[in-house]
Amino acid sequence: MDDSLNELEQIYRRNYRRLTIGTFVVYAIAVGTAVAALINSPTAVSWISDAMQAEFVGSILPSEPRSADFPQPDKVFQTVKAY
Repeated sequence: MDDSLNELEQIYRRNYRRLTIGTFVVYAIAVGTAVAALINSPTAVSWISDAMQAEFVGSILPSEPRSADFPQPDKVFQTVKAY
């Protein structure tokens, strides 16, 4: 039983190591591709800036104030004191 636990632990460590290395490689490739695209195409920087401004322009500018149209009750309710 001790051998099977050791074998499972080795498999777990090997899979964890592969996952960690694979994740790092994927992120490194993504960052490298983004940097290469920005270096090779300087207009991409202005495009990204324009896209960010367009994305957040609605949240920066105040919207028109809305009128407070609350529904009015049809019936008038009166309170009664209870003793």
